Amino acid sequence: MRVLIKKRKKKYEAPKPFDLPVTRKKQPFLKQVVYHLKRNFIVQQRNISTKVLDTIIISVAVILICLLDGKLVLTINRKPNLRNEYEILNSEDPDFLRENVEEIVKGLYRHSVSSDSISLFSQKISLILTVLLAISAAKVLVEKRLELFREAGSGYNLTAYYLAVNISSAFEHTIQILLIATPAVWLRCTATSEFCLLLSFIMLAWVSTSWSLFFPLFIPPKNVVLVIGFFSVFFSILFSGLLSPATFSDIYDNKITAFLSGMFSAPRYFIETMLVSELRTLPPQSGFTLPVYKVSSLEGMITNFSLDTSNSRLLNAFNLANLAQHDMPEATNQTNSGWYYQILPPFFVGLTIRFGGALLLHTCNRSEQARTSIISELKRSVSYRIEICILLCFWLLFFLLSLWQIGIF
Repeated sequence: MRVLIKKRKKKYEAPKPFDLPVTRKKQPFLKQVVYHLKRNFIVQQRNISTKVLDTIIISVAVILICLLDGKLVLTINRKPNLRNEYEILNSEDPDFLRENVEEIVKGLYRHSVSSDSISLFSQKISLILTVLLAISAAKVLVEKRLELFREAGSGYNLTAYYLAVNISSAFEHTIQILLIATPAVWLRCTATSEFCLLLSFIMLAWVSTSWSLFFPLFIPPKNVVLVIGFFSVFFSILFSGLLSPATFSDIYDNKITAFLSGMFSAPRYFIETMLVSELRTLPPQSGFTLPVYKVSSLEGMITNFSLDTSNSRLLNAFNLANLAQHDMPEATNQTNSGWYYQILPPFFVGLTIRFGGALLLHTCNRSEQARTSIISELKRSVSYRIEICILLCFWLLFFLLSLWQIGIF
C-alpha cells in the first residue's frame, strides 16, 4: 500500500460511516387502490382503439340478431281450438267448468302463452353477449398476469390491486354494454320500460364479466379463453330457464336446480326479466294481467268454481308459463314500467363471485408471487389475518344474500 499512488490508494480505503437506509412504510390500502385505479384508466385510454373495435364487433352481432328477429311480437293469431267451444263458453255449470278448467284456460290464453318469439330472442342475444363479453373482459387479468405477480412480490396489497381492477372493469363494461344495448332496445321496439331493459343488460354484463375476473386467477393463460367459452355456453344454454334440464318450472320446483341456474347462468335473470317485463304490458284478455275486480276477490272466484290449489294457479298465464313465481300476484299488475324483481339477485351473485376471486387470489400461484404459503403468512402477520377474515365475511354475506334472492331459503 505504501508504494501505491495516492489517487489509486483511495480505491482500497474503507468508506466513510453512513446510516442504514430508512425502512419504507407501506402505503395505506385506499392510497394503493387510487394508485392502481389511475394506472388502470391510463392503460384503458391507451387501449381505447382495441376496446372500440371489440364494442363494434359485439354491437354488429347484436344488431344482426335484432334485424333477423324483427320487431317485438307479443301475441300470435291463434284460435283457442276448444272442444265444444260454444258449450264451454256459454256454460254456467260450476261442475262442468271445474272439470274442464285446464283446457279452457290454456285455450283462451293460447294466443299469448304460445308466443315464443320473446324467449328465443332473449336467449340468442343473452348467449352472444355472455360469451363475447366474458372473453373480452378476461384480457384485463390475462394480459396483466406478470404485472400482478410483480406487484405482489414488491409488497403491494393484492386486495387493493384486485379491487381497482374490478372497479375500472365495471366502469368500462357498463359503458360498453350501454353502447351495445341501446340500439338493440330501439330496434326491438320494446313495449316496456327502456330503463328496465338497459338495467337488465347491465346486470347480464356484470355477472358474465365477474366470471372473467375469476377464472384467470387459477387457469393457465393459454386455456382461459377455452374455459370461459365452455362455461358461458354450457350454463347459458342448459340453465337459462328455457331448456331442459333447467326450465323455469324446474328452477322454481327444485332448489338444487335453482342454485345452479342462479349462481352460474348469467342469462337466467336477463331472460325472465325481459319476458315478464314485456308480457305484463298485455291487456287482461291475454291472461297475464288477469283482473279480479269483476268478482269480490280471486279467492272468491276459486271458491265459486271449487278449484283445488293446482287448478287455481291456472287462472293466470304467468303460472302456466312458470314465470315470476316469487313475485305473485304482484307481477300480474298491468304496467309498462318494467319488472325489477330479478335485478337485485344478479348484483349479489356478481359480488359473491368477485369476493370469491379476491380470496382465491391469496391462495393461488403464491410461489410465482414470491410469497410463502398462505398458512405461514397467516401465522406471521396479524394484519393479514384480519384482511382474510374481512374478505371471508364479505364473501359469506353476499353468498347468503344471493341464496336468499335466488329463493333457496
